[in-house]
Amino acid sequence: MPEERLLQDYLNDMIESISDIKDFTTGMTLEEFAKDRKTVNAIGMRNRLIQYFGVDLDIVWQTIKDDINPLEAISKKILSDLYGGESP
Repeated sequence: MPEERLLQDYLNDMIESISDIKDFTTGMTLEEFAKDRKTVNAIGMRNRLIQYFGVDLDIVWQTIKDDINPLEAISKKILSDLYGGESP
């Protein structure tokens, strides 16, 4: 039987993924991002969404630019509030 993952594990995964996304896209423009298939695929949303909805790279890019930092801050705060500041 697989070990049950804790909320802390999921939060740490989210924070790590956010850090990767920021590292992968720092200094890029939307045009550079859209042309860089490896980065688009590394972000991961493409593989999950394309089969159902297609992917609008403008929306993905806007999400990266506008929502990643607030999501990271909220995730770290939740982790800190629940587990005493244990974060990556």
